[in-house]
Amino acid sequence: MDLSPDVTLPSRSVLWFRMTNPLLNCGNAARLLSRACESSGLATLFADCGPWAVVGGAVRDGLLMDHARSEEGDTWPDLDVAFLGDLNVVKAAAERAAICRAVNQNTFGGLKLELTNGEVIDVWSWPHPDTPPVTETHWRLLLDRVDFGVNAAAYVGDSRRIVLHTRWREDVARMFVEVLAAPAPARGIQVVRSVALMTKLKESFRRPFELGGHAVKELEYFTAFAPEEEIAATLGYMKKKTSSGRWSSMVESEFLRLCREGYPSESLSRAIGEVRSSDG
Repeated sequence: MDLSPDVTLPSRSVLWFRMTNPLLNCGNAARLLSRACESSGLATLFADCGPWAVVGGAVRDGLLMDHARSEEGDTWPDLDVAFLGDLNVVKAAAERAAICRAVNQNTFGGLKLELTNGEVIDVWSWPHPDTPPVTETHWRLLLDRVDFGVNAAAYVGDSRRIVLHTRWREDVARMFVEVLAAPAPARGIQVVRSVALMTKLKESFRRPFELGGHAVKELEYFTAFAPEEEIAATLGYMKKKTSSGRWSSMVESEFLRLCREGYPSESLSRAIGEVRSSDG
């Protein structure tokens, strides 16, 4: 079903209208993601493994992007996929697949698939329902596991439909990057990821996204109370992302600015000084 009616609005209002009415782009985003999964071979790879869905950033951007530009390409540089089952099943299938150049473990315990076309796929194991079949309601409940509300959207591989968490529309309408799941074990990394996401959304969609209340509290925790090892891991993670080009240089500038303005601990102040010195 095409949920993208023809709507004529002043150009300055088009993005805001789409952001507060996500059904406008559900059909377009689903078609775009379907093409991406088919062209990369991802749909074929997961066909015999079990229920799966693309989650997070690619779905979010597919919903918010200007679909007049969507014909420019059918790929994302990286995708996150939730698989309902044992990751060993995916690992075995990926190691046999011609489209996979390498299969490794990622930073947070999932799989990282490097495809021959240059795409990188992070695969996560999510719980399978006790009684099949897997419904869209089940996927919607599972989106509680996603880090931030603006990322709580899924393209379900079997149905080729978009599923949205109730918080998705709320956070997008408010233009908030807000914590959805419980704080991650690596809290500092989640904090810098929230700033990176806020920065990306500002740059990509030219709207004043900001951190939500819980995200701000997590930043305040990191600024004042994070131990030295967590500070080192967080800043190291940030430098790795920016030096690889996955994050823009604006992420580092914005994150260090927010840390400096938040009454940083002596350990954090010292670490920030070392980062600035290494940057020259």
